[in-house]
Amino acid sequence: MKTMTASLALLWTLAAVSAGEAPETAASLLPCESASSAPTKPTTKEPAPSAPKNLRIIKGGDLEENDFPSGPNAGESTIDWPSGEALLESTGIHDYYVQLASRPDCVAAYSLRDQNQIEEYRRSRDKPPAVTYVWPNDPDPRRQDAAKIVVPDGKDSLPTQVWLPLNHAVRTPMLATWDVWFGKEWHFDHAGINNYKTWQFSSPGSTIHTEVRSRFGLAKGNPSVTAYTDIRPYGTSKGSIGPNAGEGAEFNGRNYGGEAIGPMVGEFGVAPERWTRFWLLVVPETDWYRMSLWAADSQRDPVQIYNGLQIKPKLRTDDGGIVSMDGTWGIFRLEYNTSSSAAWEGRGPLTAYFRNMVVLRATSVAGLLQRPAP
Repeated sequence: MKTMTASLALLWTLAAVSAGEAPETAASLLPCESASSAPTKPTTKEPAPSAPKNLRIIKGGDLEENDFPSGPNAGESTIDWPSGEALLESTGIHDYYVQLASRPDCVAAYSLRDQNQIEEYRRSRDKPPAVTYVWPNDPDPRRQDAAKIVVPDGKDSLPTQVWLPLNHAVRTPMLATWDVWFGKEWHFDHAGINNYKTWQFSSPGSTIHTEVRSRFGLAKGNPSVTAYTDIRPYGTSKGSIGPNAGEGAEFNGRNYGGEAIGPMVGEFGVAPERWTRFWLLVVPETDWYRMSLWAADSQRDPVQIYNGLQIKPKLRTDDGGIVSMDGTWGIFRLEYNTSSSAAWEGRGPLTAYFRNMVVLRATSVAGLLQRPAP
């Protein structure tokens, strides 16, 4: 059962957001961000503290998502939680993140604006870190209050990835959202990289499955677009895509190739040096999950790219065998990786930024499709 202390802490958070006072750093982690396992019930009841004053309480209907309670904020609540439609319009850079990471259906949250948090989930410990939080001392004049991602000069891919637990449970919905920024040097005409396995939703046992890709080559000759976005599913020969999905996609005459899942209902070209926000939604339905994807940036309203395609994640055993197609998505990888050699001589390093990933146990994006702040 949620304690009064936790409830008041959340009210203080919402009050700060409504007043435009969201924290600019992740020094004080939110409840959903500071824990990754189910809560333990207190053994003794704490005395009720005095109620804070001057709070803005947001009223709303019941959340459809609350049929699937989970995570450190799960359980009974004395608060009338807002529906998706009642989400406050974000004005500060991190307001949106604070609101989502404070919801009762939040199961994972990572600002990555904390070097200790980045180190906790960094891979390849024998190599120097390539994802760092150096704000505000970043020497790059384009510096952002976010995790800095650098692919070194002469390299094709990120040498040390960061893998974030998703805390997704079997046969439950999952809505993941994250913010990204690419320097203009990522453009194909400068870097020569054709495709990137940029963000990977992998199954337990590190079985790769749902890959949100950056198609730099499709933006060749167009300086206003860094890359177009699609999804590559793995394991299609083993039945991981359903009757309403297929291998291969195109939109408006642009051919995304046979490895992209289709059909697409829209397309989104990621603009250089502009914050872009993604939403990936998977909702269980009979034997499948329905997968949808949206994207927006600080100057463009959300665009839906995929709508309810039927997929299943793979589940791998310790010996590598596939024993079930009713698995989960276990890890989100900041992968930034290409399988081909593409480093052009004299290209220089490639800089990107990443911030504020949240995973909700939500069944829709109603009220949540907001542009990121610049």
